[in-house]
Amino acid sequence: MRQALANLPPEQRKQMEARMGGQNATICITPAGAAHGLPMVDPEGSCQPEKIDRSGDKTSFEFHCSRNGRTSVGKGESTANGNTIHTRVDMTTADAKGNHSMQIEAEMTYLGADCQGVKPMGPMNRE
Repeated sequence: MRQALANLPPEQRKQMEARMGGQNATICITPAGAAHGLPMVDPEGSCQPEKIDRSGDKTSFEFHCSRNGRTSVGKGESTANGNTIHTRVDMTTADAKGNHSMQIEAEMTYLGADCQGVKPMGPMNRE
C-alpha cells in the first residue's frame, strides 16, 4: 500500500492519506446512499460501476472512469457477512506519468444509524 501511495501524484496521495488516517479510514454511508445498492468505487461517488453481478452474499463489479486526465479501470468483489462487508479491488490508473496498479482490501462494519458521529462523504451519501 505504501508503494501504491508513493506512485500517486502529490495531490491525490495527500487526499488518500487524509482519507486513510494512517491505516484505517472511517466513512459514513447514509440510508439514501445505501439505497442505490451500488458498490462504492470511490468515496466521492464520481465513478460508478459499469457492470454489477450479484449472487447470494457476493457482489462482483467492474468500472472504467476518466477524470482530470486520469483513467481508472478495475474490478472488485464484495462479500457480506452479517454487519460486515469485505471488499477487494484490483485497479490500474493511467495518467501523464504512466500506469499505476493498485490492490485495495477493505472491511466495512455497520456502526449504527448515526454513523457514530462520522459525517457522510460524497454526493451519493448526502441526506
